[in-house]
Amino acid sequence: MKLFTILFFYCSTIVAQVGIGTSAPSSGSLLDIKSAAGNKGILIPRIDIEDLNTAAPVTGDMEESLLVYNTNILSGKGFYFWNGSLWQPLDTNNGNNNTTNPDPNFFWKTTGNLGTDAGTNSGQHFLGTWDDEDLVVATNTVERMRVKTNGNVGVGENNPDQLLHISTARDGQGIKIQRGNDHFEMTQNNRTLDFNSSNNNGA
Repeated sequence: MKLFTILFFYCSTIVAQVGIGTSAPSSGSLLDIKSAAGNKGILIPRIDIEDLNTAAPVTGDMEESLLVYNTNILSGKGFYFWNGSLWQPLDTNNGNNNTTNPDPNFFWKTTGNLGTDAGTNSGQHFLGTWDDEDLVVATNTVERMRVKTNGNVGVGENNPDQLLHISTARDGQGIKIQRGNDHFEMTQNNRTLDFNSSNNNGA
């Protein structure tokens, strides 16, 4: 009977809600922590992650959603969770724009951004790279445009040798400039440049 009572009490304890700083933890949580004075927080384990693609320095079973705070400046300080294959940063949007060691937690959002200050100086925002690497624009994982570190821009060309270098493997593709119904086209066929223009009358 005593053994049954102990087991019942133990099982009841591990499935109940746990409250720290409160005697009435929320029924929807396993752990409910409250600061009585409203001036305390929780310290998440702080670790130095050199490579976000590996679990190290964490050891043991890597359960998805494991949360840590990364203290490594080069890989990006901030909160990270293990997504099953690598450390994924939480979008804290803290706005750290250190151009020497930028914080990857400040993301450009695909839905647009607010409060930007255009420029490349400290505290300003830009789309590009902060190291000596090219900027590549792609669609469907295929490279469409590249900005070299020397400023040359390539469209359909991954090694532009001029300020603007446009390359195509098909005849009839080129540049089109249009204003209203008027337009001017420059295309290449074999080794010949073709120039075409038209106005509102189709001439």
